[in-house]
Amino acid sequence: MKVVAVAIVAGLAIMMMCMIEPTQAKIDDCLKLKLALSPCLEYLTDFTEKPCHACCKGLKTIKSSTPTRDDRRAACQCLKEGIAQIPIIEDRAKALPQKCSVEVGVPISKNINCSE
Repeated sequence: MKVVAVAIVAGLAIMMMCMIEPTQAKIDDCLKLKLALSPCLEYLTDFTEKPCHACCKGLKTIKSSTPTRDDRRAACQCLKEGIAQIPIIEDRAKALPQKCSVEVGVPISKNINCSE
């Protein structure tokens, strides 16, 4: 079962890396954010009961990488597009910042309006 889970997570990480924005600077920033969140996929897709240390560390990286409102909006859009095709559990996504004790400034959700 773990082999299947690892294969699925690896496949999802590759999908996330392929979903990038047009300009090189935005591509690099968006890719970094997606990679930072990728350790959370096992938790968000119900393969593990709690987020791992690497997941929470990635959430902290996202927080430190998005100091301004515009940065948070761009990160929100990037991550929203990245998780759009992944079968995440919405309740787990919304609870992730609290589980990791990291306030990222925006909820993690497929349905969030990033312009607000």
